[in-house]
Amino acid sequence: MGEAMSGISGKETVQLRLVNVIIAAYQYALHKTLGSSSGAMTQLLITNLGDELVHMLEETGVSITAETDPADAISNALRELGIAKHVEVVKPETQSVGEEYIIKVYDSVFREIPKFLAKLGVKYTLSPEALLVAAIIRAYLRKKDPNARVNVTVDEYAPDKPLTIRVKILRALKT
Repeated sequence: MGEAMSGISGKETVQLRLVNVIIAAYQYALHKTLGSSSGAMTQLLITNLGDELVHMLEETGVSITAETDPADAISNALRELGIAKHVEVVKPETQSVGEEYIIKVYDSVFREIPKFLAKLGVKYTLSPEALLVAAIIRAYLRKKDPNARVNVTVDEYAPDKPLTIRVKILRALKT
């Protein structure tokens, strides 16, 4: 997947452009169908597909354990999958309810999707980057507490800024 779709190097392939158009089309259709509640779809996907995404990541060599540093796992996963090379992760201090991870992705291969959707007045909520990031954080938290839950939001797109993903902890970890 890495080289075939790699847009990080500056060359976008036909496959990558097609994937971007398909994701943007789904996002647009969800927005038109569900309106402002289309953001709930991202939460539904994380809840129902998060474990499968983590399983896929583990097959590519990105392991998530209770000892894993989520920031390293996120950076490694996005790099290994050819999605982004420049990622910053700010971890919450105590990982308690209400705290959040803030992830900034500077060079995503999916960066054209929010640009396109912004022109249409559609908020970018169904972000492949956000789904992966939230799945990783959720898996890490669930290693400590099987009932741990997270909520993911993607900040409004701004062309001169990185894609900012916020993953809020909804359920406290057992201590």
